[in-house]
Amino acid sequence: MKKVRNKKQIVEATYEWCVNKFGSPLKSGIVPDLEVSKNYRIKGLQGEYSERLITIYAHNCKSISGLIRVVIHEYTHFLQMPKMNDMSKYEKLCKKFSYETHPMEIEAYESELKHFRNCLKYLQRRNVI
Repeated sequence: MKKVRNKKQIVEATYEWCVNKFGSPLKSGIVPDLEVSKNYRIKGLQGEYSERLITIYAHNCKSISGLIRVVIHEYTHFLQMPKMNDMSKYEKLCKKFSYETHPMEIEAYESELKHFRNCLKYLQRRNVI
């Protein structure tokens, strides 16, 4: 496996691709903020979305494909829950479903699979990877 050197650049370029590809479901056009966390105490978690903030724990992503997919995954959560109070829908579903069977997680996973290759080509054309 090829070691990823500039994870932050890959994350930022992938995020840019998501914004251009998917836009915002909000009339205001607001998109979430992006944070590439340097908190190495977070183990295992690759990314999270909460209240219009996508946080990527790049140190937990061991491959280029993992970085790309986690950004697409978390951006999908923004598309599912663009308003701050939409997070309660996710939480309610957490009481009924495990992470693996949670409908919003399934949709985000399917989005990763569907859009990964197009984003990868975009990053290659821009010489990011």
